[in-house]
Amino acid sequence: MFCSFSHSFKVTGKAEAGSKVRIKAGNKTLGTGTATSKGTFSVEISKQKAKTKLSVTAIDKAKNTSKTKTVTVIDKTAPAAPTVKTVYDCNIKVTGKAEPSGNSNSKYR
Repeated sequence: MFCSFSHSFKVTGKAEAGSKVRIKAGNKTLGTGTATSKGTFSVEISKQKAKTKLSVTAIDKAKNTSKTKTVTVIDKTAPAAPTVKTVYDCNIKVTGKAEPSGNSNSKYR
């Protein structure tokens, strides 16, 4: 299982013990690492944008390359707080700005 998030700078998972693990975005290699004797790995990469597709492969000591596992970077970064225009007692609508495609909720107190 592989894990990669937009706030994380590493990809972790399992591969054949001692194999070299390579993480790529398109044709660019982002990082490499070696699986431990227990078959786990953690490869540091540069921060990636949400929805970036990463390709992960493992190469064993006999130079056999695994099938490629593709993972997608998940957006775990909270949006900025929305801005809200002044609301008066005669207003029937609250207006402002928030992250595009985001959901906004308002509560009356």
